[in-house]
Amino acid sequence: MGVGGWSVFIVNGGWSVFIVNGCWSVFIVNGGWSVFIVNGCWSVFIMNGGWSVFIVNGCWSVFIVNGCWSVFIVNGCWSVFIVNGDWSVFIVNGGWSVFIVNGGWSVFIVNGGWSVFIMNGGWSVFIVNGGWSVFIVNGGWSVFIVNGGWSVFIVNGGWSVFIVNGGWSVFIVNGGWSVFIVNGGWSVFIVNGGWSVFIVNGGWSVFIVNGDWSVFIVNGDWSVFIVNGGWSVFIVNGGWSVFIVNGGWSVFIVNGCWSVFIVNGDWSVFIVNGGWSVFIVNGGWSVFIVNGCWSVFIVNGGWSVFIMNGDWSVFIVNGGWSVFIVNGGWSVFIVNGCWSVFIVNGDWSVFIVNGEWSVFIMNGDWSVFIMNGGWSVFIMNGGWSVFIVNGCWSVFIVNGCWSVFIVNGCWSVFIVNGDWSVFIVNGGWSVFIVNGGWSVFIMNGGWSVFIVNGGWSVFIVNGGWSVFIVNGGWSVFIANGGWSVFIVNGGWSVFIMNGGWSVFIVNGGWSVFIVNGGWSVFIVNGGWSVFKVNGCWSVFIVNGDWSVFIVNGGWSVLSVDGGRSVLSVDEGWSDYVDGDWSDYVDGDWSDYVDGDWSVFIVDGDWSDYVDGDWSVFIVNGGWSVLSVDGGWSVFIVDGDWSDYVDGDWSVFIVDGDWSDFVKGIGQCL
Repeated sequence: MGVGGWSVFIVNGGWSVFIVNGCWSVFIVNGGWSVFIVNGCWSVFIMNGGWSVFIVNGCWSVFIVNGCWSVFIVNGCWSVFIVNGDWSVFIVNGGWSVFIVNGGWSVFIVNGGWSVFIMNGGWSVFIVNGGWSVFIVNGGWSVFIVNGGWSVFIVNGGWSVFIVNGGWSVFIVNGGWSVFIVNGGWSVFIVNGGWSVFIVNGGWSVFIVNGDWSVFIVNGDWSVFIVNGGWSVFIVNGGWSVFIVNGGWSVFIVNGCWSVFIVNGDWSVFIVNGGWSVFIVNGGWSVFIVNGCWSVFIVNGGWSVFIMNGDWSVFIVNGGWSVFIVNGGWSVFIVNGCWSVFIVNGDWSVFIVNGEWSVFIMNGDWSVFIMNGGWSVFIMNGGWSVFIVNGCWSVFIVNGCWSVFIVNGCWSVFIVNGDWSVFIVNGGWSVFIVNGGWSVFIMNGGWSVFIVNGGWSVFIVNGGWSVFIVNGGWSVFIANGGWSVFIVNGGWSVFIMNGGWSVFIVNGGWSVFIVNGGWSVFIVNGGWSVFKVNGCWSVFIVNGDWSVFIVNGGWSVLSVDGGRSVLSVDEGWSDYVDGDWSDYVDGDWSDYVDGDWSVFIVDGDWSDYVDGDWSVFIVNGGWSVLSVDGGWSVFIVDGDWSDYVDGDWSVFIVDGDWSDFVKGIGQCL
């Protein structure tokens, strides 16, 4: 027992109790066990045997313990602990401390100053409430509870639990598994082994993880994650984040400011609720749920599911299949992979797709599509669209503003309810249902079906066959190939047909028909019409206002119920005309004309019946059966024979084989 000044204690055996109230002391104990109560200035303890209990209330201390177990309660200035024994309990309330522990397990409770911990054995529990700390742990497992100052953790063995509530921290972990709970300041994590759980509620963080698997829950300011091994779960609720992941699979739940993701591993799930994001994914499959600001996605591997509710997005996808659900802002999609499903409710979008097949459901503002692969289904409910499709087959349902379609692929189905559209189709077959605005169609391949219910249309068709059903506005048709069926119920139309055969059913407005190939059937129920036909044969059923017929080829069957008509027929034969008046026929034979008045110049085989107001007949060939029921007639017949005339009065100049019966009010023969 020492009461004053300084003391030197050398103890080689048995057990000892030291109560020192003086200035400084040196203790060298080689045997038994010891209890030290030191209230003085400074102390040096060298313990080589048994167990020890140290209660130090003075200035500074140096402890070198090589024996059994130890309990340290230090309230003084600073301390240095070198412990090589069994287990230790450290309670330090003042100054700074240096701990070097090489054996057994340890419990550290540090409430003051700063500390340096070098642990090479057993397991450890650290409770640090003050100053700053440096932890170097090379063995066993550890539990760290740090409530103050800053910390540096270097852990090379076993497993660890870190609970940090203050200051900033640097973690370097090379072994076992770890649990990190950080509530204050900023942190740097370097983990090279085992699995990890990170719960961070404060400041900013940098994570470099090369181990097995990890779980990150971050509620702080900003974070940088570099993960090279195993799988990871990230839950981030604050600030901005940078993620570089090179291994295993990952789950990201981010509610913070902005994020950058570089993922080269297996598969990933991203749930992002805040700020903007940049995603670079090179491996496996991915699920993205983004509710934040704007995003950039570069995906080179596997398949992906994107659910976007934020501002704007850029997608570059080079691998696998993708599902895109976008509810906000504008988007740019560059997809080179397998197949894709796009559901977009946002502002505007640009799509460049080179993959297999795609499904698009668009409710947003405007869109640009460049499609080079597979088949596509487009459902567009908003804004305007530009489609460039070079792949297989496509289905377009467009309810929005205006659209431009350039299609070079296999076949297409278009259902358009919007403003105006431009279609350029170079391959396969197409079905068009257009209910709104005006349209321009340029078709170079396959066959087409057009159902148009609104606005005006321009059709240029260069290949295959076509069916046109037009119920509104005016139309211009230029067809250079195959056969066509036209059902037009509205506005006016211009038809220029250069190939195949055609069927025209026109119920509204006026029409101009120029047909240069094949055969044609015309049924016209409205307005006026101009027919110029150079093809094979034609059937005309006209119930409209007035018509002009110029026919240069084949045979024709004409039925005209109303208005006036002008006919020019060069060859073949003509049948029935029932209209207001008719002019010129030069063909094989003609039959029945029932109208107001008619002028016939017939240079053909034979002609039959005329029932009209008055007529002038010049017949140069074949035989004729002529019946005139009304008006007056002038006949110049230079042919085989002629028959019956019953009308008001007639003038016959007959230069033929024979003539028969003429009955009328007045005749001149």
